[in-house]
Amino acid sequence: NADGIMSSEGLLENPGIFLHGAQDDGDMTPRDIFDRQMKYVRDYLHYATLYPPLPGSLGKKGGSFNVVRGHLFKMLYRYLEEHPDLRNELGDSKMRRILDVQESVVDELQKRYDELGDDEEKWRSLKSSDLKSSWYRRHRDAIKLVHSRDSSVSSSNVFLGGGGGEQVISVEEKKRLMKERIQKMKKARKKKEIRSSAEGDEDAGVTSSVGTKEKTAVI
Repeated sequence: NADGIMSSEGLLENPGIFLHGAQDDGDMTPRDIFDRQMKYVRDYLHYATLYPPLPGSLGKKGGSFNVVRGHLFKMLYRYLEEHPDLRNELGDSKMRRILDVQESVVDELQKRYDELGDDEEKWRSLKSSDLKSSWYRRHRDAIKLVHSRDSSVSSSNVFLGGGGGEQVISVEEKKRLMKERIQKMKKARKKKEIRSSAEGDEDAGVTSSVGTKEKTAVI
């Protein structure tokens, strides 16, 4: 038994995780997941209208709506990734009213997916139907930790994708490469400072020489 769990990221996307009878995404159809998320979004907008976030919660301009915007981005993440035009519209700083987002983003998103009907094959062909496309799981493939007991690679290693395959780099190796990069940056900055200083001395020498000639001519 666990003493506690960390659930904030998951709850931001699916507020009903702890509801009695709640189903895991893996046990639901893509259409059911979409309908669930849209219901949460509409319920949230309803309550946000009745009990809006405190004014200026996130900035003086549109601060209250920025709170609403942030929640919508997470609840609709997988679908907005599939429809970047609606994602951009939601992110537009000019949008600051719940009614506007209800009509131009939420209703439009509903309309687009409703066109699929109940064709399960079409739903499953969508990127948003992949469980890995959710807000909670969006970074799962970016860095893969090695947990295999039989692996000859240390569990402190990470897989970094690149080029035609994956390269295994240990945490220590990663630190070493970072230190080398910092040293190179410091050396490059020092050379630049020395070069700038030398150029400044040359300019000062030229000015001094010109000044001396002018004085001689006057005498």
